[in-house]
Amino acid sequence: MIFLARQNDKCNTTRICEACDIPSKYFQKISHLLASQNMLLITRGKLGGFSLARRPEEITAAEIIAAAQPAESEYDNCRLFGGLCANDQECNACALRQSILKVEAIEEQVFGSLTLDVLAYGDKKCCTWEEVSTVRSQTV
Repeated sequence: MIFLARQNDKCNTTRICEACDIPSKYFQKISHLLASQNMLLITRGKLGGFSLARRPEEITAAEIIAAAQPAESEYDNCRLFGGLCANDQECNACALRQSILKVEAIEEQVFGSLTLDVLAYGDKKCCTWEEVSTVRSQTV
């Protein structure tokens, strides 16, 4: 999404996967999830490609994360051992549960206010995509 936010035109799968160093099968899966959440436009055909469905300042990091992760059944799952919580109520007896819920609330607040335009161009001290790609290719 950061790569696409920095582009002026549609990009094809090959260009995106090479630039981001991700497998095309993974990108295909994730692109459909992002498109289903109105963050990515997929245009088919010879002149097709991928582009943002909304302006970068309208897309939050929280939205991207939520689209890319499978939905959990929220509060029914035991965070320690998996499966359904042994306590049929809200499982307030679990020491870990309350701490995790606090962390998740902070995470939602932080990533909910962080937009794609800031991720793509925000801090002038941040590396450009090209610099990151150069460093990555030198370390491989």
